[in-house]
Amino acid sequence: MENLVFRTFKKKDSRKVSEFIIKIFKEFNGKHLTKESVKFFVETYNKENIEKKWLKNFVIISEINDKIIGVGRAKKDGWITHCYVDKRFMRKGIGSVIINNLENSIKKNKIFLNSSPYALKFYRKLGYKRCGNKKLYNGIPLYPMIKKLD
Repeated sequence: MENLVFRTFKKKDSRKVSEFIIKIFKEFNGKHLTKESVKFFVETYNKENIEKKWLKNFVIISEINDKIIGVGRAKKDGWITHCYVDKRFMRKGIGSVIINNLENSIKKNKIFLNSSPYALKFYRKLGYKRCGNKKLYNGIPLYPMIKKLD
């Protein structure tokens, strides 16, 4: 893909990242959730919260012509907390590159994440295995997963 760039997150990206992940969340997860759950997500991932919290983490942004098409976030404790890709760019390896970058940034031998129902197949293809029962986080279904790295 021409002009495809992977780069680290900057404070000035906060608004665009917030808008992007809320859009993707609503598109794939929101239609199966209550209004309260969607509202919780939107409030949690507003520009201000992202600006305040995400600079402390590993965040990878994928862009084409300065337009965000993918975002991933991981914490230093071994948790990948987000991976979102625009549906027009899914199945083109962008999510895999994001996850790979996050795994390399974390530098742990075990990586954890909570998958949405929609992303389970994607994470399994990358070597993640379920490690617990489905749980609800403010009404949002999540599946705990783990990957052991060599």
